[in-house]
Amino acid sequence: MTALSLLFHKISLKPAGCNRLIQAILHHSQFSTAASPNSTSREPLVDILYCLFKMHPQNTCQPSHITPLIRVYRGSLSVPDLSLLEIFRLFEQQRKYSVASLMASWGPDPGVVSTDILNAIIGLNSNLLFATCVEFPQWRTTQKSCTAEAHRSKSSLYDPFFILLLLHSYLSTQGGGRTLTPLDWVGFFRTNIASLVISSLSARHGDIRGLGWTAFGGLCNAVAQAEFYEKAQTFYIFKMLSRLHKATPANESPTENPRLSIYATLFFAHAIRAVYTPASSLYPLVSRFLLQRPEFDLNDPPMLYSMLYSSLSSDFGKRGGSWKRERVWMLRFLADGMVSSQDWKVLQRRHTWDLLATTYHTHSNDGAIKQGVLKVLLRMTQNQRVVTSLVCHSHLLSWASFTISGMSRIEDENTVMSWCQALENIVVFVDHERVTKRMGILWRDQLLLCVNKLLNYITGNATTYSMDQSLEGLCTLTRIIQRFSSLPDTPVERETLFKALGALKSVETGLDISLGEARQWSPLVSKWGEIQERLWLTMMSMDKEQKYDLWGILTARMVGLGSVKPPVLSEGTSAWVRIEVLHLLSQSDS
Repeated sequence: MTALSLLFHKISLKPAGCNRLIQAILHHSQFSTAASPNSTSREPLVDILYCLFKMHPQNTCQPSHITPLIRVYRGSLSVPDLSLLEIFRLFEQQRKYSVASLMASWGPDPGVVSTDILNAIIGLNSNLLFATCVEFPQWRTTQKSCTAEAHRSKSSLYDPFFILLLLHSYLSTQGGGRTLTPLDWVGFFRTNIASLVISSLSARHGDIRGLGWTAFGGLCNAVAQAEFYEKAQTFYIFKMLSRLHKATPANESPTENPRLSIYATLFFAHAIRAVYTPASSLYPLVSRFLLQRPEFDLNDPPMLYSMLYSSLSSDFGKRGGSWKRERVWMLRFLADGMVSSQDWKVLQRRHTWDLLATTYHTHSNDGAIKQGVLKVLLRMTQNQRVVTSLVCHSHLLSWASFTISGMSRIEDENTVMSWCQALENIVVFVDHERVTKRMGILWRDQLLLCVNKLLNYITGNATTYSMDQSLEGLCTLTRIIQRFSSLPDTPVERETLFKALGALKSVETGLDISLGEARQWSPLVSKWGEIQERLWLTMMSMDKEQKYDLWGILTARMVGLGSVKPPVLSEGTSAWVRIEVLHLLSQSDS
């Protein structure tokens, strides 16, 4: 099926041939099964249909061709669903006719047919919809779908563009004249579609924000005219959020829509969700926070001090008390909202990282809180401006070195792996020129010191950590070592390579490796081969005097990898090393 998909990208058919093929596919008895979300043939099959529709859109864009596609469309961010949405867009461009009327029968689940758009909205998966709010795809626009970004995103999430269009269709028709009962309104808001609308106000692209603000305005009007028990609370939150919409400055385009901080929209998304789940422990906290202030401060992280430093209560000494639940929630909230430099400004105002560093050491025996702080750190170190600021002004590497040195000998493997990933983020995203200008090569020495300490932890816990986690940690650390070997004035010491090699020997004792045996290698064996390749490449960049002892050990390992069939490494480096070594040996013999 994949080969056939590639073929259709290269050929050209006549209009009649395209229509016959489309009809043959859509009316086949196994089409629904082949195009189901769990089918391996779904992506190439939809890609074939997309190619056929694009060849002659004047002839292929027929209502009879669109209806079967609506039944297999799931509204997600998967590549097939994005391609189907492009087919619907192509139909509207060619026929000058909205596909909204055909969408009235769309259902979010396979085999489910809705009677109207409201039923389709109420049928949405509320947990999945809120997960889309938390991990809002900033790359999404109203233009042609970006397939490369879709491959890197979570395909299970809903497509916010489609959900916003679905809500627009409902609001524009006023529910088809149907009056919503109080229970209908509760079911509507419990889907978390209002939270998604609020999250779209922080979208990177102005076209998505425009859709979000328009949908938000329509939702405010609909709530104002409705009657249900939660109306007062809902409308109060909507009004506070609407006051954050600033008038467009005279020097800006009138079509530009203001982008709110992700911390603001994420907080309001949680607030609306809490109103319709009053049993949640978050409901009284959010309600008290909103009722205590007439305006929301966009430049202040909401509830930071009250939840990160909750007051002493009757259950403070309890391991599972509400104080811990509040702190873990706040840490997760800070991690979810840390996406752009705009969000960093909000955190910087309250010196949030300094508070988190203190919290980490205060709860050194609490794995949940330590993991929460490390997740925030991982998100911070994925932004160049933020990680550069942390290294230069907050002495992040000094703190990291001190913290890693203070970890127990039997530290949890998740903590060690999180530290490995954080160090790699620093190396990849930090502004090397700016940091070196301010700190010289001191920051590189501090980072390599952290790498050496983490190698010691992996070596000492090789028998207790899982094989997958240990190899993943070694992969990450060897990537850091290899990157450093390519930087000017940053020689990697031979002791570091010896430690990495010792860690690899400790881990590989539990790995099932049979050289020369023809079989399909597992991902663990592939990681094992990648680690050895990076160590060898790093060794080759060292001075002759330093790599003397390492050359024989690592080269012998690379020669062994080159003789494995099928090859462990796809790049062929090990095979090249084996050929060159045999060539040198033959020359020495002659």
